[in-house]
Amino acid sequence: MKGRPMKSYVIVLSAWKSQPATLRSWVSRSLEWSSKLPPKKAKK
Repeated sequence: MKGRPMKSYVIVLSAWKSQPATLRSWVSRSLEWSSKLPPKKAKK
């Protein structure tokens, strides 16, 4: 829907296709950071 952020998607620069080490580094960093976030509260 227009104006609503999409969840569970990652956009990767097309230039990174030829740089798998760079891509791997950023994905690992992102996963490490997000794993430290507190869990979401349950919806009522």
